[in-house]
Amino acid sequence: MRRAYMPSYANYFVKFLQGYESEGVPVQAVTVQNEVDTDQDGRMPACIWPQEYEADFVRRNLGPAFQSNGIKTQIWLVDHNYNLWGRAIGELETPDVQTADFAYLRLRKQEYSAKERKALEQRIARLGGSGDAYIYFKHEDTPEGALHAENVLSAAKG
Repeated sequence: MRRAYMPSYANYFVKFLQGYESEGVPVQAVTVQNEVDTDQDGRMPACIWPQEYEADFVRRNLGPAFQSNGIKTQIWLVDHNYNLWGRAIGELETPDVQTADFAYLRLRKQEYSAKERKALEQRIARLGGSGDAYIYFKHEDTPEGALHAENVLSAAKG
């Protein structure tokens, strides 16, 4: 799934759920994609959704589309292979915990405002104060990751 199609996919969910609701069939819950992290060993077509994509899609597209259209259907993560709870946990926000003499952050947002970048610079300075800081901006489709990293590095150097 390319990120450019995520808004259309969210709209598909909205139309699907509105259609069922109009026929008297409310849907309690949906998942983004069936078995999001399995390729069936190449034996059948699959749509692989890395956890960053799933989290971004729910956070930026599906959740807001549901909210703006009054959709009450729940969005579930990892509806199969419940032993893969780490994936669901990985998609939730976690607090900063320093467990080594370096800091590592994976940042997944598509865009960061000047205010958010300033807060990131302060967070990185705080976390990297006792060692190095490794910051990973997740942007496959655009150059924003490199641009964000360059801006943060410039600010950190003062």
